[in-house]
Amino acid sequence: MKIGVLGMGSIGKKHITNLETLGHEVARHDPAFQTSKREAVIAWADAIIVASPTAHHVIDFHDAAAAGKHVLVEKPFACDGPTDILHNMLKSAYLINKNIIIATGFNLRFHSCVQEVKKLMDKRYIGDPVCASFTVNQLSSKPVYLRDGIIRNWLSHEIDLAHFLLGNGTVESCVAPIDELGYDSKEAFLGMKFDNVRDKVFVQGDYYTNPEQRFFWIEGTDASLYVNLIRREVYAKHKKDNVPKMIFQGNDSFDENYIEEMRAFTGSITTGFPNPWLATAEDGIRAHTTVMEARKKAGLE
Repeated sequence: MKIGVLGMGSIGKKHITNLETLGHEVARHDPAFQTSKREAVIAWADAIIVASPTAHHVIDFHDAAAAGKHVLVEKPFACDGPTDILHNMLKSAYLINKNIIIATGFNLRFHSCVQEVKKLMDKRYIGDPVCASFTVNQLSSKPVYLRDGIIRNWLSHEIDLAHFLLGNGTVESCVAPIDELGYDSKEAFLGMKFDNVRDKVFVQGDYYTNPEQRFFWIEGTDASLYVNLIRREVYAKHKKDNVPKMIFQGNDSFDENYIEEMRAFTGSITTGFPNPWLATAEDGIRAHTTVMEARKKAGLE
């Protein structure tokens, strides 16, 4: 398959390596140094990976979809702006090519522990969800102006996980200290209410904790799940004995998760059937809506 990658940052380079490993032809466009090659790459390709700076995501998605190309947009799906415009773009894309695959780059869905928990949630293993919390604490070496803010960047993954596992939710509160340049580049704490969860769901993260910590827990009426995404461990604690026990140990890696995401995207194009772990454009827009709600609550909009 011929795949064009728009953007040559760390994630764009990672996708190029993985796509070539999977045997695909790749053409690339670096918006920092090239001006005329972008349209040629879009015209040549069967599918486009949008890995450009966040502010370019919407226009890159629009132009690729308008050309009838399959598209994967790296998270976040958009930088700012109303979601009704994004939904209208989707409708137009489906009119141009009814078989188009449009995905969002939430690669954390390919983490083995996330997939295990999703299966357990679908089976109502924990009973009715009562409350939950999703956390990512990770040092960022990027300059502040390249980070897009912690809510838009780091936490968009955790926000998508919350939606993926728990359904639809809205932001009730958000605290995000602002740095001297006006960015939410330090930490953020969201309080959310989900339709299918009795009490609160929290999403939180920071840009300075080292070593990295990434985990979540979901409390249910029958049992609780505790998930360490770094160690790839899932623990369950049942009400009957109240003792946490490891029920799953993953042996995959984050590098493998990126490859699986590319395999799912290209496989969906080949077969015409979306992979169940691949985040759709609608998923990306839903996370974007939550991000915008949180930024507004924090006084960032």
